Amino acid sequence: MNYISRILICVIILLQFVCPIFGQNVFIAVIDGVRYSEAFGSEGKYMPHMWNKLRPQGTIYTNFRNDGHTATISGHVALMTGTRQKLINDGTQRSSHPTLFEYFRKQKTLPEKSCYVVSGKTKLEALTYSTAADYGSKYRASFSYGKKNDIETWKELVDVMTKHHPPLVLVTFVETDLNGHGDNWKGYLRTLQRADSLVNLLWERIQADSIYKNSTTLFVTSDHGRHDDEHGGFQDHGCSCEGCQHIMLLALGPKFKPNAVVSDSSSQIDLTPTIAQILGLTLPRLSGKSLINSKK
Repeated sequence: MNYISRILICVIILLQFVCPIFGQNVFIAVIDGVRYSEAFGSEGKYMPHMWNKLRPQGTIYTNFRNDGHTATISGHVALMTGTRQKLINDGTQRSSHPTLFEYFRKQKTLPEKSCYVVSGKTKLEALTYSTAADYGSKYRASFSYGKKNDIETWKELVDVMTKHHPPLVLVTFVETDLNGHGDNWKGYLRTLQRADSLVNLLWERIQADSIYKNSTTLFVTSDHGRHDDEHGGFQDHGCSCEGCQHIMLLALGPKFKPNAVVSDSSSQIDLTPTIAQILGLTLPRLSGKSLINSKK
C-alpha cells in the first residue's frame, strides 16, 4: 500500500468518526395530539402539503395506532423505545428501556450532538435517555427547546441541522395539542395547517442539503389522537377510543415506495425496529415489527 492510499484511508476513517452523517439519517416529526379524522382522514383539507405534495413521494399507513397509553410522554416513548409504558405525563419519569438515541450512540460510538430532541415542550427532555442499565445519560441525546411555539421550534431545528447535521432527530410540533386542550377548535385547525407547512419545509430542506439528500428517511406521525365525539370531543385525550388511538403515519425515504398505501394494522412500537433497520442497529427482542417491506 503506497503512502497516498494510507493517507486516504486515514482521512476516510477520521471523517466517518467525526461525521456520522455519511450513513443513513432519520428524522421523526411528531405533530402533537392530532386526530386521524383531521389528518389523513380529511385528506388534504387541513394538511394540503402532506396530502398533495409529500404523500405521492412516500408511503402512508392508514391503520397506524397508539395502542398503549394515549398521552404525550407514553406515546413518544413507544415511538422511540419500541415498548408500551404508562409513564407520568409531566416528564419526571424516564423510560426503563433504552431509547433509539442510546442504542445509536453506543453501537456507533457517536457524540451527543449526533442525536437531538427538538420540542416546544420541556417535559420531552425526558426522552433524551432512559434509566436502563448500561445505557442512560452517558448515551443521551441533546435537547433544544422551542418555547411552546411551532415557529420557534422550527427555528431551533434549522439551527441544529445547520450547526450539527445530526443523523437522528426527533422534532415535536406542540401547538395543535395546546389549542386542543384550550378548547380552541379554530386554533387547533390553524396550528395543524401550520405544522403541515413546517413538515413540508423540513422535507424541502432535507432535499436541498447535500449531506441529507438521498440518505434521509422522514417519518411524520403523532404521539396520540384526541377523544372522538362519542367520548368527549377534541378537547382532551387519554382513553382507548378510536379518536385517541388512531393516528397518522407518513414515511418518506429510500426504503419506502412512492405513492403507496398500507392498510394493515401497525403500531407505534413498530417504528423503533424500523428505524433500527435503517440505521443498522442491533436491538433486543421487541414486540414491534419493522415496517419496511410491509404489504401495500
